[in-house]
Amino acid sequence: MREKLLNIKVIVFLIFGAIVSMTFAGNYVKIAKDLERNYDLAEFRFQLNKEIEENPNFLEETFDIPNDTELTDEKVTELANISKKKSYKYIVYISLVISLLIVAVLFFPLMIFVLPIFTSSSAFKKYKLSEEDFKGSKDYFRDTLGDYNPSELSYIDDFKVDKNAIVADLLLLEQKKYLVYENGVFKKGSKKDLSELNDIEKLLMKQVLDDGSNYIKVNLLQYGEAIKKECYKDGLMEDKSFPTARFIRDILISIACFLIIMYFIGGNRVFNMLEGSNPGVQFLGMGLFVFSVIFSIYYPLYLIYKYVMLFIRLMMFRSGRTDKGEEINKKLEGLKIFIRDFSILNGREKKELILWKEYLIYSVMFNINKKVLKEYNESIKYM
Repeated sequence: MREKLLNIKVIVFLIFGAIVSMTFAGNYVKIAKDLERNYDLAEFRFQLNKEIEENPNFLEETFDIPNDTELTDEKVTELANISKKKSYKYIVYISLVISLLIVAVLFFPLMIFVLPIFTSSSAFKKYKLSEEDFKGSKDYFRDTLGDYNPSELSYIDDFKVDKNAIVADLLLLEQKKYLVYENGVFKKGSKKDLSELNDIEKLLMKQVLDDGSNYIKVNLLQYGEAIKKECYKDGLMEDKSFPTARFIRDILISIACFLIIMYFIGGNRVFNMLEGSNPGVQFLGMGLFVFSVIFSIYYPLYLIYKYVMLFIRLMMFRSGRTDKGEEINKKLEGLKIFIRDFSILNGREKKELILWKEYLIYSVMFNINKKVLKEYNESIKYM
């Protein structure tokens, strides 16, 4: 899911950038052709003499030549070429500004204030097991994950304490023979030594009396802390820190891109390079240049917004999955799909635990088997 959101961001950027860039490139080629087609030396001489009559210092102010310069045909031709180039670049600059204004109105709000939210959220994406996961994946996983409690597995999925996972924990204790649940009464099983149990399981077993208990109390806050502690202990979760090195690297790259673009803008280097080229080269060159300008302006703003959002999220919620936790979580998705598609566990009863073992436990954890959930929930009080 995280990769999909990132791809959407890139695709939207490319589409908007390409539309604006190609539109400007087309206008650029059209302007260049019109200026060449409308070139008329006699008309230019007439306009030049008119400007000089109105302003005797026109030649010095406009072309940086003495005002008494003799206007021979060769000189007029030279001035016409200079004037054409200035007009050509002036119109192009105006067109570029208009294009960037269009980008500012239509493009930046979407790219800066919407899509970076997805990117900054990706570090905390829960990969919640839902119908969307089923539609997007067909990677089945058939093995059980016996090294972890159901509540641990459920917690790294959505970082919540799920009641169905607590029932799955109780089923696991019954499978291990530490617990027996019959006729609405919890009793201690044949195994009495609790030293092999983790904190999650010990927390549940403390509620079972020697002579039996009609119900078990579960403090959800306390239980959640025990789950989180176990996830850290098993290397499934870790505290996330702000990626300072990556932030500095990205900012330096964005500054370098900006400086390179400014270099080509300065001194009319881009226009000088494209001048005289065929229309196809001008179209591609100017399109690439405008796209680079858009990128150099947008990218630093995008990075600042992205890392500010990420910093805020880290202040609110620092815990996240480790690489090991991510791998286990992906296996969970495949396991849920497998249980849903290739089993009849939704209709099994608790007495069939000896037959179905961990698969029945996982069907309860995934909220597929509601019969067992209903039976157990009648004897569990949540606080």
